[in-house]
Amino acid sequence: MTRAIVVRVVWAGALVTLAATAFSPAYAGRTLALPAIVPLSLGAVLLAVILALVTARLSLPRWTVALAVTVLTSVALSLVIPNVLDAIPRLLTAPRPAPTSPDNVAPVVAVVFVAAVVACLAEVRPRATAAAVAPAAAGLIYLLGALLAAGKTDSRGLVALTLVLLTAVGWILLPRDAPAPTTASDSPSSRRPLRATVTALIASAATALLVAPLAGLGSVRPDAFDPRSLVTTPRQDTQVLSPLPMLGVWADQTDLPLIEVTGRPPARLTLAVLPDFEGASWSNNGRFTVPGAAPVADLPTGATTLSYDLRVRVLGLGGGWVPSAGIPTAIDLDEVRVDADSGAVVALEGLREDRRYRLTGQVAAADDAVLAGAAVPAADVASRYLRTPQIPAAFATYARSGVARATTRLEQAVALEELVRSGRRFSPKAPSGSSYAHLEQFLFPASGSSVGTSEQFAASYVLLARSVGLPSRLVVGLQLPEGATTPVTLTGGTVQAWPEIYFSDVGWVPFDPTPTQEGSARSAPRQQLLDRLGETADADDNGDDTATPNPQRGPESRLSSLSAQDRTLLLGAAVVLIALLLVLALAVARQRRRLRLRRLGALGAWQQQIDALVLAGTPPTPPESATVIAGRVAGEHPSVAESAGALLVRAEHAAYAPQDSTAWTGDDSWEQAVAITTAIRRAAPWWRRAIWWCDPRVFRRGRPRG
Repeated sequence: MTRAIVVRVVWAGALVTLAATAFSPAYAGRTLALPAIVPLSLGAVLLAVILALVTARLSLPRWTVALAVTVLTSVALSLVIPNVLDAIPRLLTAPRPAPTSPDNVAPVVAVVFVAAVVACLAEVRPRATAAAVAPAAAGLIYLLGALLAAGKTDSRGLVALTLVLLTAVGWILLPRDAPAPTTASDSPSSRRPLRATVTALIASAATALLVAPLAGLGSVRPDAFDPRSLVTTPRQDTQVLSPLPMLGVWADQTDLPLIEVTGRPPARLTLAVLPDFEGASWSNNGRFTVPGAAPVADLPTGATTLSYDLRVRVLGLGGGWVPSAGIPTAIDLDEVRVDADSGAVVALEGLREDRRYRLTGQVAAADDAVLAGAAVPAADVASRYLRTPQIPAAFATYARSGVARATTRLEQAVALEELVRSGRRFSPKAPSGSSYAHLEQFLFPASGSSVGTSEQFAASYVLLARSVGLPSRLVVGLQLPEGATTPVTLTGGTVQAWPEIYFSDVGWVPFDPTPTQEGSARSAPRQQLLDRLGETADADDNGDDTATPNPQRGPESRLSSLSAQDRTLLLGAAVVLIALLLVLALAVARQRRRLRLRRLGALGAWQQQIDALVLAGTPPTPPESATVIAGRVAGEHPSVAESAGALLVRAEHAAYAPQDSTAWTGDDSWEQAVAITTAIRRAAPWWRRAIWWCDPRVFRRGRPRG
C-alpha cells in the first residue's frame, strides 16, 4: 500500500467529515464544545478510512466490501431503531434542534458512515471517474444536512466554499494514474510537478477571492423550502391556566423573586399570549407543537428584527408558561411546546425552582418613523385578532370617538392608548376580571373614577382596537427595569399585562395604556404624535398639521427593489464564477496534458502537433496516415515544413524501432512540436485562438500514454 493511496483516502474522508458538519445545527446537546453529532460523525468517518486502508492492504474487492458494509449497517440500524422506516418522519417532527437520542442520531451517523466508506473505497485504486465519487458523496451529505436544518446550516456558504476548494486541490494535486516510465532512468513518481502545484495554489486562492465576497450576500429566505412541510406536525393540546388571575397576587408581592435573567434579553419577556376571547375570559387556542417544528405563523414576523440570547434561572415562578420573547429559535428545555403563531412557550411538566434554560430568538424592532406609514393586514387575513363576539355597541362608539382625528394606523393606536389612560387610575389591588361586564363597568362607571389592574387596561385596549380594525392581542409578561444590567432578578412587581398591535411588514408592536403609579410612561415620538393630534382637534381638518397616511412607502419600495437587486447580483455572480472556474479547470487540465506529452519524447511531440490540428479545426481523418498528415502540415505551413518532416521521422523511430537501437542525442522533438503548434495557431481563426488554452476537444482523443 503506497503513500499515495493513504493520501487519497484521507482526502476523501476529509471531504465527508466537512460535509457532515452540516448536520450539527439540527441537533442539540454539547460534546467537546460542539454539537454532539459532530464527534459522532467524525468517528464514523475515521472508521470508514481505516476500513478502506485495510481493504487496500489486503487487496479485497472494493464493491464487495461496500456492499457488506451497507448491509451490516442497515441491520445494525434496524436493531438500534425498531421502527427504522419512521426515522425520517420522526426527525422532521422532532424539536429543532433535535435531542441527541439514539433514535434521532443513529440514522444520520449511519448515512455518513456508508457515504464515507464508498468515498474512501473509490480512492483505493482510482480510475478516471473515481475522482468524482468522494465529492459526490460529500455533496449528498451536505444536501441532506441543509434540508434537515432548512438551509440554516451554512447561510453564508463558507462550508460549501471550503468543500469546493478542497475538491479542487485534491483533483489537481493528488497523484492519479501516473504515466509509465519512458526510459530506464524515468521512474513513476507520485509527485506533481512544481508548476502544477503553484497552479493549484493560485487557482484555490483565486476561487477564494471570488467566492468569499459573494458568500456574505447569502441569507436564508423566510420562505425557503423546509422538508417539515411535507409531514403533518403533531399538535399538542395544552391545558395551561391563564396567568391573568395571578396578576393581583404578584402585584401584592412586589419583592417576590420570580426569575433571574442573564445575557442579552429584550426589554420585555412574554409569559403568555392570549388572543382568543369569548366574552368572559381570554385564552390561547393556538397550534402548540415541538420547538422548531412549528408551521409558519398566521401573521409573519416583520423584516426588521432584533436578536436576543438569554439564560433564565427559575426562582419563584410556577405554572406552565415559560418566559420567552418574540419568536424563539432555540430553547434547551425538555418537554416544552411552542405556539406557532405567537411564539408562547409552555412546559408540559410545569416550571420548578432552580430550573435553568437558554433561549434565543428574535423580536420585532421597528421605530415609530417606520410605523408611521405602516398598514394592517386585511380583515380576512387577521380575522382571529379582530374577533369580538357580541361586543356591546358602546365599545365601538367609544373607540370611534377616540380615533376620529387619526389619519394613520399608528395614530389610531396611540389615540386609543390615551383614550384608555385618561381619567382612570392603576391599582394592583383592584379586583381581577376582563369580561364584557367587568370592562363595561371599568370604561363607563356609574359613579366615581375607574380603577383597575393592568389586566383591565390592556383588555379594554384590545377590544377597542379590534372594533376599529386594528389586529390586537393580550399579552402577560415581565417588564425589565429601565437601564437594568444583567444578571437581573425580576420580581412580582415587574409582571403586567399589555396589548400588542400587528402592523404589516413590521410585526407585533406593544403599547402601554396602563398608567404607572408615578404617572404616564410614553416615548417622546408618541408623545409628539399625541400632541399633534390634540392640535389638530382645534384646527381645520385640511390644515397643515394633518399627517399623511403613508409617508414611508417610497423607501419601503426602494428597499424591496434593493433586495431583489442583491438576489440578481448574487445569481449573476454565481454564473460568472462557475464559468471562470470551468475555464480555469480546463486550462489547468490542458497544462497537465502538455507536461505529460513532453515527458513522452518524440511520440508526445507528435501528439502535440495532432492536438494543434484539432484546436485549429482541421483534425486528421481516419484514412490519413502519419506521412499524409506531415505532408499536409508542410504544405499549409511552409515555414515549418522541415520541422514537420523531422518530427515524423523521429516519431516513427520511437514507435517502431527496436528497443536497443541508438537514439539521437540532443533530441529537440518538443521544440519542433512547439514551432509547428505556433504556426498552426497563428493561421487559425481569431475565435479559435481566443479559446485555444481552454478548448476541451483535445480530451476526447483520449489520455496520452507512455
